[in-house]
Amino acid sequence: MFWNCIHGQRDSGAGKNKYQEHQCDDEDQDIMVVEGAVDEIEKPIKGSITTTGEKENGVVNGEFCGREVESIARDEVLGVSVYHLDTVFKKCSTNAIVSAAVEHRIRNNSSEQRHKTIMKKKRLFFMRKNKNPRQQEQITTNSGKNLSPSPNIYDIVDCVIKEKGRNVTCPRDGRLGAAYVDCLYGEDHVGKANVMISYGWGNKVEEICAVLVKYCNEHKLDMKRTYVWICCLCNNQFRVDEQSDVPFEEFEQIFEDKVVGIKNIVSLMSPWNSPVYLTRVWCIFELHKAYSNECNLMIAMPPEEELKMIESVLRGEDVDEGTGGIHDLYDALNNTNIEDAQASREDDRKRILQMVEETTGAEVLNNQVNDMLRKWISKILDEFAARESLGPNGEAEQIRLAWMLNRIGLVYDNQGEYDNALEYYERAHSIKNKVLGPDHPDLATTYNNMGSIYENQGDYQKALDYYEKARDLQKNNPDQYNNLANTYNNIGLVYDNLEDYDRALENYQLCKDIRMNLFGRDHLSLANVVNNIGSVYDKQGEFSNALECYDNARILEERFYGKNHPQLATTYSNIGLVHSNQGKFGKALEYYEMARVIEEKVFGKDHPDIATSYNNIGGVYDNEGKYEMALKYYKMAFDIERRCLGEDHPALASTCNNIGGMYNDMGDYDRAIEYYEMALTIEEKVFGRSHPELVSNLVAIGAAYCDKGIYDMSLTYYRKAQNVQEKINGKNDTEYAYILNNIGGVHMKQGKNSIALTCFEDALTILKRTLGSDHVNTVAVSDSIAYLTSLKK
Repeated sequence: MFWNCIHGQRDSGAGKNKYQEHQCDDEDQDIMVVEGAVDEIEKPIKGSITTTGEKENGVVNGEFCGREVESIARDEVLGVSVYHLDTVFKKCSTNAIVSAAVEHRIRNNSSEQRHKTIMKKKRLFFMRKNKNPRQQEQITTNSGKNLSPSPNIYDIVDCVIKEKGRNVTCPRDGRLGAAYVDCLYGEDHVGKANVMISYGWGNKVEEICAVLVKYCNEHKLDMKRTYVWICCLCNNQFRVDEQSDVPFEEFEQIFEDKVVGIKNIVSLMSPWNSPVYLTRVWCIFELHKAYSNECNLMIAMPPEEELKMIESVLRGEDVDEGTGGIHDLYDALNNTNIEDAQASREDDRKRILQMVEETTGAEVLNNQVNDMLRKWISKILDEFAARESLGPNGEAEQIRLAWMLNRIGLVYDNQGEYDNALEYYERAHSIKNKVLGPDHPDLATTYNNMGSIYENQGDYQKALDYYEKARDLQKNNPDQYNNLANTYNNIGLVYDNLEDYDRALENYQLCKDIRMNLFGRDHLSLANVVNNIGSVYDKQGEFSNALECYDNARILEERFYGKNHPQLATTYSNIGLVHSNQGKFGKALEYYEMARVIEEKVFGKDHPDIATSYNNIGGVYDNEGKYEMALKYYKMAFDIERRCLGEDHPALASTCNNIGGMYNDMGDYDRAIEYYEMALTIEEKVFGRSHPELVSNLVAIGAAYCDKGIYDMSLTYYRKAQNVQEKINGKNDTEYAYILNNIGGVHMKQGKNSIALTCFEDALTILKRTLGSDHVNTVAVSDSIAYLTSLKK
C-alpha cells in the first residue's frame, strides 16, 4: 500500500527478517536446493561490473540507476516496470530468502560440530517451534522443500530492498542509502509512474507480480512501459526508518499528491471473501483518497483467489446450513466493514475513520468497495464461462457446462442483472435439451430459473408458463420431490402478484407440506414459504397471522444466516409493512431501514430490492404527512426501477402511482396526472384492460381531474374504472360502490343533484350488504344522501 512503508513500521516493525526463526528439517534436500539457489544469485546481471564501479549499459556495480535517466526529471514520481518486478525483483526476492536459509543452515551445522551436546537441546527447541502451522507454511516451498521461496514484503525489506540501495547515494538528498527505484536504470526497468498498487506488506511478492502482469495483459499494456508506484520500492526505506513518527497531515498530503498524479490505482485484495486489505485502516485511507479524487480504481486478486471464488459459486448451496454458493458471495460482501478496520495507533484509526465519515461516509465507502467486488466477480465468471465453452464436446462435458452456466446465471439473477442471467439460463437449457431430450426432469431447473426472470421482469403469464412446465416434469418423479416444492412456491408467487390470493395460498401450502415432510418443522427451507404465506395474510388484512409467519421466518433465517443476509432483509421489509398497515409508522421505518442497509451493502444501490425499500420508506413518510420526504424516496425508487427493470415493469407503475399521489396531495394536479398516466400505460400493457390494478389507477386520475375542476374528464376516468370493475366482480362489490360514490360526488359538484343522489343510493345499498350499516364508509355515503335530501326541502 502507498504509505505502508511507514505505517507498517508503526504496526509491526517493517524490515525484520522473519525467516531467521525457521529451521529446515531434511538436511540432504536442503543442501541440494541451496546449491542451485546460490548459483542463481551469483549470476551477474548482464552488463554489470562488480569491481571497479564503472558504468556499462546503464548499470553501476550491478545496479540499474534511475538517477541516470535523463528523460525523467528529478522531481517526477518514478515507478518500477512490471517487467522488472516479474523478472528481476521476484527472482531476487526468492533467491535472497533461499540464500539466507542456506547461510542459517550452514551456521547451525558448524555450531553443531563444535557444540553437539548443547545443539541437541536447541534442535529440540526449533522442532517444537516448527510445529506452529504458520511457521511451517512459511518454510515450505511449492515443491515440498523446507525453505521459503514465496516471501512477503516484510521478509525482504532488509535483504533485498534496502540492500539494493545500501551503498548508493540518494539523488534526492545526497546522503548514502537510496530507494530501490533510484537504483534502477533503463526505460525497460524504471520510468514515470503510471500505475499505483495499493496493497499490504503481508502480501507475497509473487501475488503482487501476478496481479500486475494480469493487469497489463487485460489492458493490453507493455510490461516494460507500465511503471508501478509501489511504496516499498519507491519510498526510501532508510529515511522511513529514521522517521519513526511521521505527522498524520504529512501522510495525507504526500499520498494525495501521488494519487492525483498517477490516477490509475490497483487494489490487491486477498482472500476474495474476506480481504485482509480492508481490515487495515491505512488501506481504507488509500481507498478513500482514491475515490475522493475520482481515480481509476480497480480490484485485483491473485489467480488462486479467482479459482477459489469460482469453486465456491459452482459448489452450490447447503440448504441445511444456509452456506456455500450464492451465500458465500453474500458473506463476502457483508464482510466489507471499513468501520472495523484497525491500526496499531488508535489516534490514526480514529482520525482516518472520522475523515471518511465526515466526507463520503463509511456506509457509502463500503458500498463503493462492494460495487468493485461485484464487477470483479462478474468479470471472472464471464471469463471462466468463455474458457469452459471452448472445451471438449462429449455429453458429460456438455452437461457439466450447462450446470456451470446455470450457476453463473444464478449469480446475475441475484444481482438483479436479469438480461445477463437469462442469457446464461437459456444457454444451459439449450444444452440440456439437446443432450438429455425435452422430457428429462433436469430441464425443470432451467424452466424454473427462466420463469423467475420473467416474473422479476413483470411478465407473469410467461413466468407461469415456465413454472408449469417445470411442475409437469417433476410431479411424477419421486427424485424431484424437493424441487417440486420450489416450483409450487414459484407458482404461488405469480398468483400472489396477480392478486389471486386463494390460488397463491394453495400453492404455498403445497410447498410447505412437502418441505415439512422432508425436513421437519425447523428447517431453513421453510422460512421462504412461510414468509410468502405471511405476505398473503397481510394483504388480506390478517395482521396477527402475518406477523406470526414473519417472526417464524425471521427466527429461522437469523439462526442459519446471521443478521446480514438479503433473505433476512426481505423478512424485515415484510414485518415493517405489517406495522405500517397497523399505523405503527416508527416501528415500520425501523424495519425498512434495517432491510435497506443489508440490501444496499450486498446488492449495491442499483438493485430492484433497494427500490422496494425506498418505496416502503416513502410510504411511511406519506402516511405521516411528510410529503417532501416521501416524494424524495419515491423518486429514488423510480430512478432505480427505470434503470434496472425498464420502462414497462409493473413495479415502476406502482412507484409512478405513489409519486402521483404525492403531487396530488401537494395540489400539483398536472404532475399527479402525468405520473398516473405513466402508471396506467404500463399496467394496460402488462395486465391488459380488465385487471384490478387498472381500477385504482383510473380512480386516481379521475380524482385528480375532479380536484382540478375538470369534471367531464373526471367522469370519463371514473366510468372507465366502473366498467373494468364490473367485468371483474360485477356490480355488487365494495369497490364498485366506492366508484359510484365518486361519480356521485362529481355530479354534485356540477350541480346535478338528482343524478348524484341516485349514485349515492346505489352505493349505499351495496355497502350496507358488504360492510354493514355502521361502517364508517357506509355512514359517509348516508350523510351525503341526507345532505342532498335536505336541499330538496
